[in-house]
Amino acid sequence: MALNVAPLRESKKSFLNGTVKQYGEEAKRKFHATAQRRNDATTQRKRLNPSDKTNIQRLRIW
Repeated sequence: MALNVAPLRESKKSFLNGTVKQYGEEAKRKFHATAQRRNDATTQRKRLNPSDKTNIQRLRIW
């Protein structure tokens, strides 16, 4: 039983590698673009000066 595990794992890995090669570049580009957008949004939020942050807190209360 244990002998059959390794070949299965290898075939799965090679299959995944094939899939990555097939869709790789475009998927990678899309993923990084999305991640970059998320990072930009986070830095925009963090860039607010303290008075803006307190105003936002006030707005949340009301």
